[in-house]
Amino acid sequence: MLPRVIKRVDLERDDLLRLAAGQSAKVQLIACICACERAFPLVNRLGSPKSRLVIRFAIEELWTGESGSPFLEMVRTLPEVAAWDTNDPAYYAMSGISIVAHTHQFLESRSEENLAYVIGTLFDLATEWGDREREITCQQLIYQRAKGQADPDFVTRQWLRMESQRAAFDYSQSVDHFCRIRGWSRH
Repeated sequence: MLPRVIKRVDLERDDLLRLAAGQSAKVQLIACICACERAFPLVNRLGSPKSRLVIRFAIEELWTGESGSPFLEMVRTLPEVAAWDTNDPAYYAMSGISIVAHTHQFLESRSEENLAYVIGTLFDLATEWGDREREITCQQLIYQRAKGQADPDFVTRQWLRMESQRAAFDYSQSVDHFCRIRGWSRH
């Protein structure tokens, strides 16, 4: 029975990746930025004060469409970037940081590899902290709202931003619960 469950999750993940890949480059970028908003609760809950500040700034920068900032250089100095032990809270902060870093790279390159990393990693994380269905819904909502728009207008972008921030608030509650179960205190 377990292999069937794993296969089902993989199919839904693959479906989300195909859905994202079929969008215009501007919609893909917005989907990535929205994913950054939803990943921020990990950094906010488990990251250092410096990481929280740098990542919040980086997400705001993405919403303005700016590129070429020293953000990617700053990421290399964040204390969590070397965390690879899944039993360490810093690993999850690093995962949120990586989503933002890959979104900045996607802004520069429009690489499908970066798109897949952002969409797939957040889906995997949301599955782990118990919000798999909500993440699927969030992704679908982005593409439904931007349907037919190669370059979504300001109102659509603002609406998607607010919806992603609302989802991030819900995710923060799930992340808090996930951390309590693992015995991790708030930073």
